[in-house]
Amino acid sequence: MQTQSKYHVAVFLTVAFGLGYVIWIVAYLLYNVFNVLSLTGFLLATVIPMLAPALGALAVKLLQQREAARVGSHPEPSPGKTVPRPAIWTRLALAVRYSTLGIATMAVVLLVSGVAGVGLLTRWLGKPIDWSPFPSLLAAWCACLPVWIPLVLLEEVGWRRYLFNAWKERSFLLAGPILGLVWAIWHLPTFFFYGSFWFNLICYLLFVPAIHFLQAWTYLKGKSLVAPILVHATYNAFATATGISGFMSSGRQPYQMSASDMVTKGGSNLLFFIALLPFAFLLAREMKVSGLPRAGLTCDQLNAPTRPHCRSYDAGRTKGRLPN
Repeated sequence: MQTQSKYHVAVFLTVAFGLGYVIWIVAYLLYNVFNVLSLTGFLLATVIPMLAPALGALAVKLLQQREAARVGSHPEPSPGKTVPRPAIWTRLALAVRYSTLGIATMAVVLLVSGVAGVGLLTRWLGKPIDWSPFPSLLAAWCACLPVWIPLVLLEEVGWRRYLFNAWKERSFLLAGPILGLVWAIWHLPTFFFYGSFWFNLICYLLFVPAIHFLQAWTYLKGKSLVAPILVHATYNAFATATGISGFMSSGRQPYQMSASDMVTKGGSNLLFFIALLPFAFLLAREMKVSGLPRAGLTCDQLNAPTRPHCRSYDAGRTKGRLPN
């Protein structure tokens, strides 16, 4: 990554973290310290920071346009080999295919890890599993899913569309585990909203990178943000449905967590991480396989005529395996 690109990434991270942290901290103080914000207002305020990654990506785009205008940069097309953009129907089919696969994977992993977490809790308490809340939980998930789709779109524009693309040219280490950890730390203020800070930190460091592996893989394979958006919304809707049902039934506040909650959540997140860990290897493999220039660019424009995929590029052989 060039120095200029590092500067752009720094601008993105400054906006994403700075704006998000300020809104989260203010919402927490107004609700929990000064008691001037209702529970509904508090919950609404906690989703506003999801604008921050999209605004960070927009800030970088405006900055790049300003820099290009200042230096009068108008690059002309190079005569090198150009990567064709897949047809719209091909892109649509890929989006549907990997969205379905991603949602199904997330649903199965959530179900298995959730049931296992409940099993740990009931074993710890010495009680039988109560299956009666599951129908209402499913209904709550269906109600929450449409709400989360436009919200997570704002996150995905920043984390996957901008930062993942910026880092995937460097290495899997940056675009995979490190980006997953950065995304987890971005949620830091929410760790204070309920339960133990250190317990929430450990849980986020487990499940957020695991979700990133699945989302980034579906992003590369599906050639669009559709799949990662739906995967992200699927998880958030499930977390919202379970959280709301738990708080409503117990009468506790959003920032309170019982010992039984910790047993359930801790066991579920550990199993969740283990179940999605194979997608880290799939992502690394896909990044290596699809190491081709982005659609519409040439090897000459990338200043990388010696890269293996530029030397051996064959449009017919590689069609359909191009990154978005």
